[in-house]
Amino acid sequence: MIRKNLLFASSFTILTSVCSHVLAEEQLIIGRVTSITLLPSGSQSCPELNGNMKANADGTRTITLSNDCGCEETRIQVEETLLGTQTASNIKLQNRIGEWCKPNFPLLSEDLLIHIDGNMTRWSIMTNKDKKHLFNVKKFTQIGGVAVKDLTLNADQQASTEELIEKINSKK
Repeated sequence: MIRKNLLFASSFTILTSVCSHVLAEEQLIIGRVTSITLLPSGSQSCPELNGNMKANADGTRTITLSNDCGCEETRIQVEETLLGTQTASNIKLQNRIGEWCKPNFPLLSEDLLIHIDGNMTRWSIMTNKDKKHLFNVKKFTQIGGVAVKDLTLNADQQASTEELIEKINSKK
């Protein structure tokens, strides 16, 4: 009997522009998208996922089925590192594009708050109001050990990076 396990891929890998190692620590940066390159599935930098079969130790097999649209390489110009080790001034994020074939990052040259934790990357467009740097909390649950629901929100469901960093630092 063959048991089929389905694997859907949607992960991020971060590489610095200076060296090619994967960053394992949690990072929070402010940066801007400088370019987005779309790569077709099956190309050298975006291996085909469909049809891959792997034998498992218990005798079962894992078959990969994917309806993704290929891969994306997003280059980010880092303006400031708020959490984690200072990164290079430019980083490259690589990920698979989902079934709706829409890039994961916006095609905008605005400041973004980018949270990288393991293979999860989330972002929000930043705005400035009353001398505070604000971000929409909708895509985030926890940053630097701080539950985003514990931050003070304005009417637009935005919190300030200043309050977030203060709470992160108080946990150290």
